[in-house]
Amino acid sequence: MNKEQLELELKNARDRIAELEAHLAGNEIPSSTTECQSFNNLFHSMSQGLLYQDKTGAITLANPAAEKLLGVTVDQMKGRKLSAPYWQIICEDGSGFPADQNPAIIAFETGKPVRDVMLGIFHPREERYRWVLVTAVPEFKAGEKEPFRVFTSLTDVARCKQTEMALRESEERFSSAFHSSPVPLILTETESGAVLDANRAYCNLVGYSRQELMRSTTMKMGIWTAEERQKFLHELLAHKRVEELEVSIRTHSGETHTLVISSELIDLNGKQCIISSGLDVTERTRADRKLQESETRARAMLNAIPDLMFRINRQGTFLDYKADIIDLFDQS
Repeated sequence: MNKEQLELELKNARDRIAELEAHLAGNEIPSSTTECQSFNNLFHSMSQGLLYQDKTGAITLANPAAEKLLGVTVDQMKGRKLSAPYWQIICEDGSGFPADQNPAIIAFETGKPVRDVMLGIFHPREERYRWVLVTAVPEFKAGEKEPFRVFTSLTDVARCKQTEMALRESEERFSSAFHSSPVPLILTETESGAVLDANRAYCNLVGYSRQELMRSTTMKMGIWTAEERQKFLHELLAHKRVEELEVSIRTHSGETHTLVISSELIDLNGKQCIISSGLDVTERTRADRKLQESETRARAMLNAIPDLMFRINRQGTFLDYKADIIDLFDQS
């Protein structure tokens, strides 16, 4: 089940709870046979856990779904307060949930509904925490200003939580690999060019701190010009990715470096972004250029010598020769 399906399921759960809340608004549990049967059918068929708590916070009534979620029977629940240490309730960060922040208690004190509070409640049978969204709605008797009980719903969001945790773990793994990579990496917004992140290797290469980069764009930092980036973007948008594209960048000290970059378009929180890796080939390019210049000078010196000169291997293949040797052989 994907995230969209989970969100739809959660919405349907909220709609059913709202239906039950509307059915009970301003009334006690129905006493007539027809109304009582309608209430019981809805109350006991809900897939969400449902509880009634009195002014002391003690549970007075619960449905089968609540038994399944909490891991105890209705008889075991009755008389217990959901805020008691017995339940072992934690916050999303794993810390203990403050008793005075219990949604039912706040609903009693304020007379207002408290909705969608995420809690982890220890399940004694499964020996693990079950994640639930808790909503507490105060109910009033006719003509009274203070609530006489609170209707509490518990929506199991274990699958949503597991998906969220898996996503967080995936993001943490990506972040760890991104920042520890020895290869320069940078993440930017496609449209604005804003730097969203850069690893240490990239920062060392360009001479800017991560904080400096993330407050600006690569163009404003002078790493490359708008024209150079536009040319790069044209290539990237046309093919969705570029591989081993040679570009020139300028560092904070004003030096020019030659990079071979590979980039790919990715979606990040609904925004199109670019992740790029670069290999600094500046020294290699300089070495190649120096070698070419050396060979050119050697050739020029060879051609300046008036004597006939050439070099051949054992197979008789010419390795080096003066340019005018060709003319000599043509004449012969």
